Amino acid sequence: ETEFCLFKPLSPIFLILLGLGMAMLRVRRRKLGLSGGNPRGLTLLTVFCVVSVCVFQADSARAQSTDDLTIPSDSFRPATDIRGLLNIESTTITEKDGIDAGLFLGYSNNPLVLSFRDVEDAVLWKASLVGHRVGAYLVGSYGVNEWFQVGVDLPVVLVQTRDELKEEQVGGIATSALAVAGLGDLRVRPKFQVAKEAEKGLNVVVIPNLTLPTSAPKGSYLGEKNLTFAPEVIASKSFAQWQAVSALGVRFREPSSFGGLKVSHEMTVQLGGSYRLETHPVEVGVALNSTLALTEFVANINQNPVEVLAGAHYELLDNVQVHAGAGMGLVAGYGAPDVRFFAGARYFIRNSDKDKDGVRNEDDQCLLEPEDQDGFEDADGCPDVDNDKDEVLDVDDKCPLEPGLAEYEGCPPPDTDGDGLIDPED
Repeated sequence: ETEFCLFKPLSPIFLILLGLGMAMLRVRRRKLGLSGGNPRGLTLLTVFCVVSVCVFQADSARAQSTDDLTIPSDSFRPATDIRGLLNIESTTITEKDGIDAGLFLGYSNNPLVLSFRDVEDAVLWKASLVGHRVGAYLVGSYGVNEWFQVGVDLPVVLVQTRDELKEEQVGGIATSALAVAGLGDLRVRPKFQVAKEAEKGLNVVVIPNLTLPTSAPKGSYLGEKNLTFAPEVIASKSFAQWQAVSALGVRFREPSSFGGLKVSHEMTVQLGGSYRLETHPVEVGVALNSTLALTEFVANINQNPVEVLAGAHYELLDNVQVHAGAGMGLVAGYGAPDVRFFAGARYFIRNSDKDKDGVRNEDDQCLLEPEDQDGFEDADGCPDVDNDKDEVLDVDDKCPLEPGLAEYEGCPPPDTDGDGLIDPED
């Protein structure tokens, strides 16, 4: 059997990861005030990392069963810091030395179902490989500097069950054992800020996600067979208390196939929106998550799941945030359950940003009022409810940067006939 390694010389994934590693090492040396370089040390470090990962993967592959059942049956993972939207990572960087740590609990019903199309193109439910699952999610992040942070998350299956499978329906899968509990794959999320809304009109981050095959036991739909690489770009735009978020990524993984389901390289798409209440430390949000197969797109409908999530978080204390939410699969597929529920809490440490608006205390003129991050005077740390000072609040102002009149919804009076006199004076 051919062994699989993402780090084959000159492969795109190898080159991307090697480039990221060299860039981070270079930045670290500059930060320490070191000059020049040590090509031999860098070469040895690179060879050691590549060989270690490939040997680990090869050994893991040899230890696995011939059944191709090692895939994650649930795709939900909470964001790693307090500014994330449900399972969409935030588009800002935690302050230097800022720490976030969270624990979530969740339940999902039918996260992995086999289905197929009959001759009349109707979708028939075939079998639920994982019927009920209760799990925990450990998340955390650390701010390295103003443009880089590292996040991690680790799912843990506390209990999972399913009904009896019939061999005439699903073949040999019916006799495969389903572990009652287990450990999922550890995911590392290095995040780079490439644009800030105050400067460019959008917050944009790049996250080259790396998932390590730490799941155990194997063959119980707990994780991937080998390391996966999933780079993504996330962008957001704020409108007073509103925020719109979108994320686009690609996941490179070793293909798996069983029971008519084929899982391989895929594109991930996420769309979300949130609203933060003015009078209470509460934010509500929704997110749409979709996965699109990059190979054999229309072969099986359960290759392209779609799920919607809704939830809210409340800042219970100065450094504690509590969460609750629910979701449902709109298009059935692996990782998109019929229904899910989740709740959790985060603890965070911020040394220099008391109101957690991204403006450091020494620059913040409103320490107890978070900046609204709408692209207008965001550096002063104060919310700007009326940017153009025309006494029409931005939420009702169709021209928030141009002083106007209330009767024209905050816009300047027009000059309908073009004679140089505005309508009220004409």
